[in-house]
Amino acid sequence: MTAGATIALVGVSMIPDLPADPASIAAAATAVRASVDGVADAGRDVVRRWGGLGEVYETPETATAVASLAPVDDAAAEWATAATAIARTLEDYAEILEQQKREIDQLHREIPGFLAGLRSFQRAQREQFAPDGEDLPSHLLFDPSHLVYNDDLRARCQHVAAMLDIAAETCRSDLGAVSGPTTSLPPASVPAPLSTLGPTGIATLDDRVTAAILDALVRAAGTDADADAVAALLAAHPDYLDVLAAGTADPAAVAAWWESDVVPGSALAAALITGASLAVGGLNGIPAPARVAANRETAARRLAEARAELEDTPAYIHQGRALRSNASERTALEAEIAYLERVAAGERSLSLYDPRRERIIEMIGDPSRAAYSITYVPGTGTDMASYYSGGVQSVAQYLVEQDTTGRSVAFVYTDGPWASWGLPFQETSNANRDFARDEGAQLARFEDGLRSDAQLASATRVGIAHSAGMSVLSSAEVAGAEYDQVKSLAGSWLQDGWSAREGTDYAHHQYGFDAINYLNPFYDTPQESSAFVQHEYTPSSFLGIQNELDNHVRVAEGPRRNSEVLRDLYREIHE
Repeated sequence: MTAGATIALVGVSMIPDLPADPASIAAAATAVRASVDGVADAGRDVVRRWGGLGEVYETPETATAVASLAPVDDAAAEWATAATAIARTLEDYAEILEQQKREIDQLHREIPGFLAGLRSFQRAQREQFAPDGEDLPSHLLFDPSHLVYNDDLRARCQHVAAMLDIAAETCRSDLGAVSGPTTSLPPASVPAPLSTLGPTGIATLDDRVTAAILDALVRAAGTDADADAVAALLAAHPDYLDVLAAGTADPAAVAAWWESDVVPGSALAAALITGASLAVGGLNGIPAPARVAANRETAARRLAEARAELEDTPAYIHQGRALRSNASERTALEAEIAYLERVAAGERSLSLYDPRRERIIEMIGDPSRAAYSITYVPGTGTDMASYYSGGVQSVAQYLVEQDTTGRSVAFVYTDGPWASWGLPFQETSNANRDFARDEGAQLARFEDGLRSDAQLASATRVGIAHSAGMSVLSSAEVAGAEYDQVKSLAGSWLQDGWSAREGTDYAHHQYGFDAINYLNPFYDTPQESSAFVQHEYTPSSFLGIQNELDNHVRVAEGPRRNSEVLRDLYREIHE
């Protein structure tokens, strides 16, 4: 197998061209801004010079002439305001162009150097392992650092293209809002979908782009609060959802936008909840009731799709002369449908639901009464289907139901494809520190969003994590998340740079010897950290032999097999 058969190499041709000279755009902005004062002064001067005409020259036409001067000053001022807005828009566009120009220049330096180094490495590998010219497998032609750097360079090219496209679209929109189309901008490049960008991709998009998208949603709704128009805008610009799904928007800014520009309970809010349910349902900073309502809309659409898919999935399919059962596919769809029916009926509440991106957060309890806000982060192998059976919600469900005062709310959290079994360099591996770091940063932003919700701002914050979820939770703490209590349920390794936060109570719970303890010699784990109060429970055994994997699973189960751990968790949270 050759490199070309499996690896999509970056190339100089992937670097987008700069659509305009930033210096020229900046010069145009300067010229427009320079004209502002002159026009305003001229308008005032005309009125001043000719406004007293009636005092020195009285004719039947004089009054008409003087009256006609009245709008001149206002018109000049309005033109100056519009020109200032145009200049500001051009300045913003020039600034983004200049930033991307620097990145384009850097890519033109880095990519040829990377490719030259890769060719040299591959020549050496062929001389050593294939002196007779036979093909080499890709793992001998690329080491992991080559793959990471190649992906990073490709993502950076895509990021530049995306930024240029969005900046041009924002500039056009802002200019059009001032006085209709006034400037002919160069054609925008067409980027790859923003969801394909890597670690230097959409997570770095400027907050101004997010703000422009939110403003576009409001403008699309218009004075009629037209949900269909909002949906049409997102259908025409699917990458807008990719930007918003990145979760990088400032939750406080989003909360202020929803409170002041949208207004909770308004017709506009209803239009956005219906027409932009994926956006509203996933934006940190939007209050819980609005997010739940938006995600119910999304779930209703997915429910209709799943029902149609089930109808189109026969019980058996032909494979040659044999029949193969489709039972597993049908069972999976039936479980999803049953869960979504409960969501649609209001029996389950979702703080996040984006099935295409495998994003789901279930909210259990009433946030309007919450004195305790619990975030539960599950372990390796959790996926969308884990929610359908109710198993992944067991710990959170118990803790909320035990609080008979109704003052607890819990969030069962998996935002995106979750930790899986794999080698450290595999994208979602539970051994991949970069994956946990990225997920932790996203979790920290979710917690910021909860703090911006007036209903939850003063609640005691509790983070509970099982297995690999602890790597994500500790990464969230590294990224700035603050909890009053952190509970590890057979938690895996702690992120590099983690340290116990002053004011946070830490505890670790496990049965006997847990399979996760094999990591202790190699990682910093909660079970060996002095920051965590240790709780060890008697495991079930056969002839004195423990089932280490069963111990690991059991600690995150419901009360049938895990009542002692759950009782202790509840007591610790409320004592």
